[in-house]
Amino acid sequence: LLGVFLLKKSPYEALTGASLIYLFSAPVGMLVSTALPYFVSSVKASALHSAILGEAAGDTFDNAAVLSFDDTEVFPPKAVKITNIKTYNDHRIDKIVVYMTAIFNKIGGPLSYVFASSLQDVPQDVGEIMVHEAGADGLHLKVGDDDVLVGTGAYLRMFDIETPVDAVDETEMRSLTSILFLVCNGELAAKFYIRYSFNRKFEPVLRGIYDAGICCGIRTFDPGIDDQLVEGNLKDTNYPIHVVRKETKDIGKIEETLSGSVISLSSIHNYLKTFLLVDRLNSIYRTTGMLSVIGALI
Repeated sequence: LLGVFLLKKSPYEALTGASLIYLFSAPVGMLVSTALPYFVSSVKASALHSAILGEAAGDTFDNAAVLSFDDTEVFPPKAVKITNIKTYNDHRIDKIVVYMTAIFNKIGGPLSYVFASSLQDVPQDVGEIMVHEAGADGLHLKVGDDDVLVGTGAYLRMFDIETPVDAVDETEMRSLTSILFLVCNGELAAKFYIRYSFNRKFEPVLRGIYDAGICCGIRTFDPGIDDQLVEGNLKDTNYPIHVVRKETKDIGKIEETLSGSVISLSSIHNYLKTFLLVDRLNSIYRTTGMLSVIGALI
């Protein structure tokens, strides 16, 4: 219309000119709408020691509903403290620590580092460790020749084992402290007060994940980590994050190969920042596609 009325061209010439303009400008439009956003996002990801593998990387996460992370990422070992240990029935504290070190070395988690760091020497061999049951409140194991339970008071009551309640228990639990017990061959051996603190670098990224409509899962065997502990660390928030129990078949399992469109050589919060970059990239692509359809209709 511009060519016909303003430039006084014939309809044929005007249509030909419009077609040429479109053909020459289309690559520029594709560059601005797809390649350029991907390039910018890749540069930002590189600064986070991460990488977005290809412009179609977002397709992998487009329908993602849950992202799950290891417990050591959310509760780093440096932020987990054993504030008190009580022993019972003449069980030696050194043997108790050796047992707990061996157990958590087997199943992993922040306590494997915490107990190991409390030993000055290389821990003695306690024999083969077999995990019979890994529940939400506790673990049932075979450690050498001993039948061992590690868990909360509620878990031990399932085995008809009564646990002592101390005056400080309620106060400790309000201060983000979990209380775990160790039982050897049906006899109470120890009581642990363990304080878990959230990874503060991880917390700010949760807001972006919440806005993206993604839930987070914390994968763990640790009976001291539960939803109540997570909620206590994230007061006055409504982030969709829950504890997911690992299965015993996952113990010691190492994947030979993994595939993914987003990789990171840094920390988990940098990985999450990269994931949010991909989510924004998806939003740009969807908006561009919508505008292209509208433009074609017009």
